[in-house]
Amino acid sequence: MQGAVTDADCVVCHEMTEHQDGFVRLLNPDTGLLQLTLTNPLVPTVLEPWCLACHDSDGAGGSAPFSDTIMPPVIDATLWAAASHETSAAVDTCWTCHNQGHGSNKQKLLGPWDAVVDAGSPDDPLHEEEQFCFDCHDGGVAGTDISTQFLATAPLWVGDVVGEFDNLNLNDRHDVQASAQAVSGAVIECSSCHDPHAANAAQKVIPDPDPTDGRVPGSGFLTLPGGDTMTEWCVDCHDGSFSADITAPTTQLQDVHATLAGDGMGEGTGNAALKAGYGWTTGGGGNMIVPCLSCHNAHVSSNLFHTVPTVLSFDGLTAVPSDDDPTPYHLTDNSIQDVDVNGWNWCNTCHTGSMGSNRDNCFSCHYHGRRW
Repeated sequence: MQGAVTDADCVVCHEMTEHQDGFVRLLNPDTGLLQLTLTNPLVPTVLEPWCLACHDSDGAGGSAPFSDTIMPPVIDATLWAAASHETSAAVDTCWTCHNQGHGSNKQKLLGPWDAVVDAGSPDDPLHEEEQFCFDCHDGGVAGTDISTQFLATAPLWVGDVVGEFDNLNLNDRHDVQASAQAVSGAVIECSSCHDPHAANAAQKVIPDPDPTDGRVPGSGFLTLPGGDTMTEWCVDCHDGSFSADITAPTTQLQDVHATLAGDGMGEGTGNAALKAGYGWTTGGGGNMIVPCLSCHNAHVSSNLFHTVPTVLSFDGLTAVPSDDDPTPYHLTDNSIQDVDVNGWNWCNTCHTGSMGSNRDNCFSCHYHGRRW
């Protein structure tokens, strides 16, 4: 809750008739009746039904539980039961992430509750959620190592303007950290894409990243054969509009949703001069719609524009050999007219070269929606 705590706030949760008898007795927030008596040591899993009784669609019996009149965030119990973070182990439940029900120095009651600001860090661990997520998503507890990707320094590679809006603020990642946000001006969070109370291996991302634009991913022209809706999901934000929890970058981004209707990567026609034998094709009234994730890494890349460090064939398994070594998939500074860094090697992984030995910067002429 916010503001001063009153006596009435305390007894929303605590049953006091046997105060100081050695147990903590918790009331059901909907009925006001005794629901749970906690023993010592605390078994975190027993708290989960009690927590969810308030974090449901009606809060505490249809109203805000505390004097600040703020309704608790709603946690769908069915989605939570199938979420990857709900392991049903004796120590993994609400208390694992929100380890002090009375309050925390961190937003959203995230643990550790007594976190202090690291004055030497550009990313404030007192409030940021991403370092909290990285602490498990480091290849250890969570298995997948997202931490190493994001904790690499956010570079500013662009030395020349890029795209329709002359963008000089590009980097290699989605801007979830303060250090990256300082480059582009954009502010997003892990939870802008992932719901920690619902995400699982089958559905890692939230259903609709921008509910304000009137479009639901999977219902538009970018839904791919086989039901792949990820491209439609990506352009739900890469259309120039964002949900309320996202701050737009300083320089406007290309409206990729609009451009893919005519781009060679989308439904546009034209000779893309693709190499044969790797599954990428043209023809049939338009080019094959290329999934966003075939070219871009959703988190962090070693390349500018989030481009993938290894280009795969259409089957998503076989690496397509590049034209050049030793850095065949290298792509950094847009302004340098050099084969290793200006996109020539990366683009001509799939395309046959059209400039012979000239090998200029591909992005001088080609980018989403313009001069294609």
